[in-house]
Amino acid sequence: DTRIELFDADVWGDYLHVRGGRADWAEILDRWDVALLAIEAGNEQLRPFLDEHPGWALRFEDGEGAVYRRVEG
Repeated sequence: DTRIELFDADVWGDYLHVRGGRADWAEILDRWDVALLAIEAGNEQLRPFLDEHPGWALRFEDGEGAVYRRVEG
């Protein structure tokens, strides 16, 4: 039971746009005030943008994925 129906289509749209590294991914995370972001291993759509963005820092990584934290400043 994933309870996918708990979130409306707009929320899922934002999730897919961020996960896929769409051009407005950073603005979406800003709008939702996201401070920590966990991504699965092998996410080559968003990962390069996170690695290059000065507002996000890699905090943890293993074979399952990576965790980024928003950098204040």
